[in-house]
Amino acid sequence: AWVAREPRAFGPVAMDSRLCYTPVPPLGRGHSSEESGANSMIRALVSGAFGRMGRYVIEAVDAAKDFELVGAVDPAGVGHGVAEILGEPSDLQISGHLAGTLEDTKPDVMVDFTVPAVVLDNIEAALTRRVPCVVGTTGLSDTDFEVVRAMCERNETACFIAPNFSIGANLMMR
Repeated sequence: AWVAREPRAFGPVAMDSRLCYTPVPPLGRGHSSEESGANSMIRALVSGAFGRMGRYVIEAVDAAKDFELVGAVDPAGVGHGVAEILGEPSDLQISGHLAGTLEDTKPDVMVDFTVPAVVLDNIEAALTRRVPCVVGTTGLSDTDFEVVRAMCERNETACFIAPNFSIGANLMMR
């Protein structure tokens, strides 16, 4: 599959024909519409949830009619609830452990807005569980992109990296 330089999509994705030509089943853990319901919600986990952009993503996911926020992870936000971010009641608490939250919540997609020092580990944690990723973290090198490409191929799972997240946020909301 051919992939554009910016933003970068790796793995079996079908975003825009300029990004990748490989078809992919709809989100929803690969279930058919009969199994998951024709109007099923996309279950999203936000990593970096307590940061400025992570908060924005939480608000956007909460406002989207076809998304459900199932997890929020950020070591800086442990002990805080998502209700603080949304300004409305929510039982969801911010976790400090991504792998455990991925296992517990079984999201359809992970949105990562963290820092270069941890983003590759976060992507690997999601991809090894076959959870597609949307990454807005900046500062990745060409080597990092090649590592992500290999992880996607090995796990047969997509990762969309948009360091200019205005593009990624718009795609996620469509």
